[in-house]
Amino acid sequence: MKYLTRVGALVINDNKLLIVRNNSSPIYLMPGGAVEKKESRLQALERELDEELKVRLKSQKKFKTYYADKALFHDLPLRFVTYLTEIEGVPTPCHEILEVVWLNPENFKNYELAPTFKSKVIPDLITEGYLKNFPVL
Repeated sequence: MKYLTRVGALVINDNKLLIVRNNSSPIYLMPGGAVEKKESRLQALERELDEELKVRLKSQKKFKTYYADKALFHDLPLRFVTYLTEIEGVPTPCHEILEVVWLNPENFKNYELAPTFKSKVIPDLITEGYLKNFPVL
């Protein structure tokens, strides 16, 4: 089966998760994007962090791979590879990113999150202890 493969950076700092919103959608999700031809997943992660937030990838560790029947802005099924990520620099919205937010237990309900991100990724981060005191979904 052919998938749209995307990578996502799970940047967690002091129990806050970095989320972004692009200029064409009200939906928030983790920084990242599609893997281009002849590009490794790690190269895509580095490129997306630079393009979207003007930060450098300091370290990464593969977290999980998620699948969805349909990608958010495409008709193909989605394969989403996520990485626990440390960054260097201050995240600044660039390119197609309109807003950067640090999601925490207090502001969690204020943001419309991408479906797979909300229903699978965040619950896994809570279950595995990376996020604490977040509402159980």
